[in-house]
Amino acid sequence: MKKHLFPLLLLSMISLSSFAQKETINDYSNKLLCNAYAYEKADTATFNFLQNHFSYLTRPKPEDGYLTPPEGTSSTHSITTMSFKKHPFFDFKLKEGRIEFFTVDGMFEKGAQLWLVFNNDGDEDYAISQIANSLGNLSYQKNITTKGTQETILYTAYVNGVVYKPELVITKDDINNTYTILFKRSVDEGL
Repeated sequence: MKKHLFPLLLLSMISLSSFAQKETINDYSNKLLCNAYAYEKADTATFNFLQNHFSYLTRPKPEDGYLTPPEGTSSTHSITTMSFKKHPFFDFKLKEGRIEFFTVDGMFEKGAQLWLVFNNDGDEDYAISQIANSLGNLSYQKNITTKGTQETILYTAYVNGVVYKPELVITKDDINNTYTILFKRSVDEGL
């Protein structure tokens, strides 16, 4: 019996791991954005923010998806910001963090971007290594450009016929002695 226990245990571990779903670049991008686009996985503070500003994001997505926001010539565009001192899913030592939601007529969001601000380059380096490694592992292509004290990393990945092009912009502000990471998520659903 003992000699069959190990193969049986190994086989059960393999079959259990095959049920686990691999994280995609979309999943990781959502997590960076505090799961604002995966409301059922959002922390309480994010859920409450969404409920107050974009309540439709706190309900199951309709079968045919969301309607695009009505944008006419008289539409107003603005930014609605959710600020935080601690990211709900990552252990970064932040000075501040915020998600900026691009809004139309103050009620419809058209996307979001994440800002992470750090007081020292050690904390920023740790966050960059975590984010850049994860995005790199989930992508098939990475392009890096540098302009002065700003570095931009553009990733490309495919998930179920959708092209994801998340972007990291890393900047050092010598005047305020801060380090900033800007995360932008771009999705091309036309494939």
